[in-house]
Amino acid sequence: MLDALNVYSYYAPNLQSVGTLTSLQVDDIYVNGNTISYVNGSQGVGSIYLQPKSPETTGTVDVSNARISSLQNPVDLTDAVNKQTLLNTAKTVSLGLSANISGLDDATIAATIINKIYPASALVDEHREGTICRIWGVDTGTAKQFGLVSGAWIFQADL
Repeated sequence: MLDALNVYSYYAPNLQSVGTLTSLQVDDIYVNGNTISYVNGSQGVGSIYLQPKSPETTGTVDVSNARISSLQNPVDLTDAVNKQTLLNTAKTVSLGLSANISGLDDATIAATIINKIYPASALVDEHREGTICRIWGVDTGTAKQFGLVSGAWIFQADL
């Protein structure tokens, strides 16, 4: 409780209702409307933890089918990932295929086999610059590596 000169604290172990609050601060957690934030002037921005009832349970965070937004890029292996990071990673995953390549030069393999299966066109936007495609020559028993460079599959190495 607060008056013009003093702040009073009350202990009420059986309290079940306090009426309508517009905001609430408990320790370093501040609740205002639909915002829960960490406040600690001496330590700056901090973390807010969702913890299950006991260390033995794992619990579930249910966001009632709502979106989670403004998620940073992951740093640790157990961090959540945002959609942009996921798409960028998926579009640069190494590709592989097997084909008959006997008698074909590297440019022909790139244009007639790889580009037909994995189009390099910027209009398709399936793969990003730097993506690697490895092709196994079924009929030759050899492997080749191509990279997506400036919108085209370019031979990089015999493997």
